[in-house]
Amino acid sequence: MANISIMSWNLRGLNNPVKRARCLDFLRRKHISLALIQETHLRLEDVLRFRNRHFKVVSYSCATSKCKGVLIVQDRKLPLQVTTLGGDDQGRFTYIVVKIHHIKMLFALIYAPNEFDQEFFQTIRNTLFNFPDHYLFLGGDMNTVVSPTMDHTSGIDTQPQYSRAINNFMSDLHLVDLWRFSYPNLRKYSFYSTRHKSYSRIDYMLVSHGIQSNLSDVDIFNDCLLSHPTFLEQLKSGLQEFLHFNEESSENPQIIWEATKCFIRGNCIAFASMVNSARNQRFTELENTIQATEAEQLCNPPEDNLNKLTALRGEFNSISMAKAAFAIHRTRQKYYYHGERISKLLALKLKDNESKATINAIKTKEGITTNPDFINQTFKDFFEELYKSDTTAVINKAKAATLMGWDTIRSILKDLLLSN
Repeated sequence: MANISIMSWNLRGLNNPVKRARCLDFLRRKHISLALIQETHLRLEDVLRFRNRHFKVVSYSCATSKCKGVLIVQDRKLPLQVTTLGGDDQGRFTYIVVKIHHIKMLFALIYAPNEFDQEFFQTIRNTLFNFPDHYLFLGGDMNTVVSPTMDHTSGIDTQPQYSRAINNFMSDLHLVDLWRFSYPNLRKYSFYSTRHKSYSRIDYMLVSHGIQSNLSDVDIFNDCLLSHPTFLEQLKSGLQEFLHFNEESSENPQIIWEATKCFIRGNCIAFASMVNSARNQRFTELENTIQATEAEQLCNPPEDNLNKLTALRGEFNSISMAKAAFAIHRTRQKYYYHGERISKLLALKLKDNESKATINAIKTKEGITTNPDFINQTFKDFFEELYKSDTTAVINKAKAATLMGWDTIRSILKDLLLSN
């Protein structure tokens, strides 16, 4: 999954051939593996025009006129095994079910209506419920915001029903906003409304909980480092220096590659430790500052002090939530990696399952008993009687049928002899 680049893009029409060529070229230059395109405005007979030798259309949905329209475009070099595809007939929803390295995934594309439609998300949810054992990756234009305070410049929920609907949709399918998960405090918008003079983030990438741990290699480290500019610059310069001194040290490229991975891993661990240490230090500072500010607020409650306290609590909660989310991520990754291996984790899990399956007490005619020997003997007697009665009945029926058959045979033979 680390080598797959996915892009959600609202193109607002693809009927112009020059625009189609420019968009496909942009996807090639950006090394996009899977593109989720909304508002194609293409009719059914024109959908396959959006392809070239680098990309192909794998799934789509079109309206009856030149409006709406969604399609999923795939890099031809991407080894995807598409098992199922589908969507609606309104040009708003399409999906593909694939296998990536034996992992079942469903990629879905949504272009939500501008006005609230109560049945829209319910219909999609019912469709996705048919794939309970698949990881979900949903992208598209939702035409509303999940969090008005973080995803809209005004901070006002202009469509409360729509926001509740998408939040319920995410909760029912156990989806997480990938952008907000990675950047909990960052405000960045994808749409500007000239009518309302406001910015909003209405384009989303929603993924199943735990998809990072299930789709990442065990050698992949803390992925938040990849968005840290200081780390990237440090790793780039260090890697260049490492290769400069070690590239000719061995004729076997495999040895160079293994050494390079160790170098990268060491740098990642060192930088992650530094970031974690700085975050923990800031966490402690915030806790102490909040306590002091709260004490000051009780004695002298000015407006500026209240605003400062609110800001400190917001930063404290963000760091706390980030640490909790990362801990959950690491736990899922650990279970994914060690789940089927003979290890301490598996032994503890089996022991836990065994303890849950143990019957500590039963109710008999004499009352409730907790004696293990008596419990075992009671179950033994019960199942012996259960299968003994069935077996006896079958044997008796078989004997009766056999006797009836012989009597019939004797009667027939006797009639034959008398007639002769």
